[in-house]
Amino acid sequence: MSAEDWDFIAPKPGAATPKATKGPAPPTHYIVMQEKHPVAPGDVAVIPVLTAGHTPGSMGFFFKVKDNGKTYMAAMFGGTMLTATRPAPEQFDQYLTAIAHFRTEAVKVGVEAELQNHPLMDDFAGHLAQLQARKPGGPNPFVVGRENYPRFLDVMAECMRAQSGGEHSNRTR
Repeated sequence: MSAEDWDFIAPKPGAATPKATKGPAPPTHYIVMQEKHPVAPGDVAVIPVLTAGHTPGSMGFFFKVKDNGKTYMAAMFGGTMLTATRPAPEQFDQYLTAIAHFRTEAVKVGVEAELQNHPLMDDFAGHLAQLQARKPGGPNPFVVGRENYPRFLDVMAECMRAQSGGEHSNRTR
């Protein structure tokens, strides 16, 4: 996690100690990820990018993936997209700023493949079915191209602006 998120989950002085539960133990403070400083769990380098919003230190990631012998740069946006409740105006600004920042970095590294952090997003099951049914040399539905990945982020930002009721239509563009 980022330093901001380690601080976010740290017990606060004077706060009541939570009762023991049968759930998973809290994470062990191990690595502090820093923006644009790659970490390599195994043989894959992952480049973190701060996308504050969901939590103070939310991160999105860039990493290479392979398909049929070709290497692509993939991205997984981490942060907030559309929400079930109406965020405060400053949260909209934070979300839009995070999307714009991630977009800038995605263009710099040449992202071509889009992955989501939740399978319910972007017809993940349909994409997997397309992969299973594709013919040799057929397209990979996760590979959207360098031109289209920034468009995906633009649509995400426009949807966020629409959710704000247009109050933030001219900010962070």
